[in-house]
Amino acid sequence: DEDSIKMGRQFHNMKPNAVGFVEYNLSPFEQRAFGGLFSMKSFGNAAIRHGKNIWMVLPFIGYYKWAEYCFWSVEQGHRKKNLPEYEAYYAGLNEEKK
Repeated sequence: DEDSIKMGRQFHNMKPNAVGFVEYNLSPFEQRAFGGLFSMKSFGNAAIRHGKNIWMVLPFIGYYKWAEYCFWSVEQGHRKKNLPEYEAYYAGLNEEKK
């Protein structure tokens, strides 16, 4: 057994024994990094892919629109503190304690 290990393939040199396994290599100079990026076919495929995922995005869009509606439906004066009124209210609380 030790002779077959020395003469045979080592663990790091073993090839897969799968039937129909084909491996291709391509030089970095032969490949196009952005080949076909702006073709009309890719826009159609992207639209189909994103259209299938609309149900995952729809709750976030709905929540954003609801929060936006709630923000703009409140009167302008209620969005910020009216500082003189705020100070007068707390001054009145301090006077009541004394």
